[in-house]
Amino acid sequence: YIHEAYKDRSPAPGALSAWAYWTAWIPGVGVHVMLAAEYFRAAFWPSADVALLVVAFVVVLYALNYFGLSLLFWTSSAFAVCAITPLLVILGVSLFGSFDRGLNSHGGWPLGIWPSAGMSLLVVKWMFVATWSSYGGEMATTLVGGLRERRRNIPRVLAVSGLLTFLAFTVVPLALFANIGA
Repeated sequence: YIHEAYKDRSPAPGALSAWAYWTAWIPGVGVHVMLAAEYFRAAFWPSADVALLVVAFVVVLYALNYFGLSLLFWTSSAFAVCAITPLLVILGVSLFGSFDRGLNSHGGWPLGIWPSAGMSLLVVKWMFVATWSSYGGEMATTLVGGLRERRRNIPRVLAVSGLLTFLAFTVVPLALFANIGA
C-alpha cells in the first residue's frame, strides 16, 4: 500500500516498508514455530526433542509454502477450523447450555470489583491482546492482494476481519462472563 501511495514520487518508501515488515515478522515466525513445537511435545510426545520438532515444523511449513498459496490456503483453513471449533463449543455452552454454575447464576456484573485497580489492569491487559490480535487483519490483505479483483475484495476482507475480531473480543468474553462470572 505504501508503494501504491508513493509510486509516482519514489520507490524508496515502498521498499523500506517491505523491508521493515519482513524484518519485524521473521523473528516472530521463529518464536511461533518454537512455541508450537513445545506445545506439540507437551501435548502429544513428551519424549520428543524440541529442536528436532522445530526442524520438522519448518520443513513442513516450507513445503506448504513451496507448493503455492492454494495448498497453504486449504491447510490454513483446516487449522482455523480446528482452532475455532472449541471456541464455538465454549461459546455455545455459555449462551445456550450450562457449565457448573449455570447461565447467569452469579447475578450479573460484580459492581464491587469495578473500577478496582486489579479489574482495571485486567481490562487494559485484554485490550492489549485484542488490539494486538486485530493487527492480524492486515495479514489477510497480503493474501487477498494476489487475487484478480483485489480492489473489490480488499475492503470486504478487511470488513470481515474487523467483524470477526470484534466478535472474538466482545461477544465471546461477554458470553463467558455470563456463564462463569468475573
